[in-house]
Amino acid sequence: MADPVSATVVLGTMALQGASTMTKAYGESQGQGYQAAVAERDAQVARIQADQTDTQLREELNRTLSRVSSVRASAGVDANSPTTMAVMDEQKRVADRERRIRVGSLEMQATAKDSEAAFRRSAAKMALIGGALDAATSMAKMGAGGKMG
Repeated sequence: MADPVSATVVLGTMALQGASTMTKAYGESQGQGYQAAVAERDAQVARIQADQTDTQLREELNRTLSRVSSVRASAGVDANSPTTMAVMDEQKRVADRERRIRVGSLEMQATAKDSEAAFRRSAAKMALIGGALDAATSMAKMGAGGKMG
C-alpha cells in the first residue's frame, strides 16, 4: 500500500490539475460567449443599417422623381409623355438596383454575423465539454500512475 503522504500529494495534484483544466475551459467558454454576443449585436446593427438604407434610398428616389416631374412640367412637357415615362422608369430602375445591392450586402453581413454567433455559442459549449474530458483524462492517468502531459 502507498504511504499516506504520497497518496495525499497525488490526490491534491489530481484535484489541482482538474480544477486548472476546468478553469481554463470555463474561461474559453466565457470568451466564446462574449464573442457570440458581439456577433449578435453586429448582426442587429447590420439589419438596422439595411432598413435605414432602404428607407433613405426610397426617399431619395421619390425626391429625384419629383425633381424630374417638376423640370419636365416647367418645360411644358406632359407628365404622361413617353419621354417623361422613359426617364422616370430609368430613374426607378437605377435607384432600385442600387438599393437592392446595398441592402442585400447589409443583410448578408447580418446573416454572416448570425452564423458566427451560432458557431461561437457551440464553441463555448464544446470548450466546457472538452475541459471536463481533459480533466477526467488527466485524473485517470494520474490515478493509474501514468505521467501527466
